[in-house]
Amino acid sequence: MDPEAFARAVELADNLGYILVASADEDGQPHVAAARSVQATDQDHVTIESWFCPSTLENVDANPRVSLIAWDPTTDRGYQMTGMVENIVNKAVMDGYGPDIKLDTPLPQADYQLIVRVKEILEFTHEPHQDISL
Repeated sequence: MDPEAFARAVELADNLGYILVASADEDGQPHVAAARSVQATDQDHVTIESWFCPSTLENVDANPRVSLIAWDPTTDRGYQMTGMVENIVNKAVMDGYGPDIKLDTPLPQADYQLIVRVKEILEFTHEPHQDISL
């Protein structure tokens, strides 16, 4: 994996203020979530933090393979980082009330971190491209 591509991907996600997290359950049923924070923790690990929905957490518990998308639709430039969730950290659990979170049904509100070991970085764009590791 190219360390410069890794740094560019993390920087783009940080500048955008979000990253998409694609996961699948053990039967292959896909699910996509958005996370608000991504940080590089070393040369091949990122920490992603969000109020993840139960589907994402169940998926990565059963099938730790994920795809992370940092893409700027304005410039049509981005990166897909594929890898494995190595750890799930429960950062905070609220008592069912968050004034800035509007829900029709009560759901547990828990802030999680996913620690992901990135194995491969690919270009992500609308334009024709090859899925070749950067």
